[in-house]
Amino acid sequence: MNYIPQIEAFRDIEYLKSILSKNAITGFRPWRSDGYKWISFSDYYTFGNKEHHSGLQNNLAYYVSSNIAEYAQEVKLILNINNTEAAKEAIDTFIRVALKTFTALNLEPPLNMLNSICKGLAFTYQESKYLSELHLLKTNITSCILAIISK
Repeated sequence: MNYIPQIEAFRDIEYLKSILSKNAITGFRPWRSDGYKWISFSDYYTFGNKEHHSGLQNNLAYYVSSNIAEYAQEVKLILNINNTEAAKEAIDTFIRVALKTFTALNLEPPLNMLNSICKGLAFTYQESKYLSELHLLKTNITSCILAIISK
């Protein structure tokens, strides 16, 4: 049985990258195999004050991936909080771009998504067309990873 993504935009990689680029995160790399998956990712969209001790700004990026060359299966929006003093601005920006991402994909965002992001809580949401997950990773920096996986 051939896989055809339920999220229509995932059926055309170039179109998908084009609509995601309208959310101010641009510079997608070509669709290619890395030996494990098919991938494309954007440039980092940096924002906020870089006067933090790390010298780094907060940033967002998109990652698109799949196990097959013809279609995308997953889009990830990743926020890296390098400047903890600007964490609120970073979360607010992440929320805005996450909502724009769902709109670009013609999907209703999960009801618990905003609350989970604001409280720093992981969540999983599933419906007929897609699965959405929020993961938080805390190392030297905090990262928020929003995944949208087409069924």
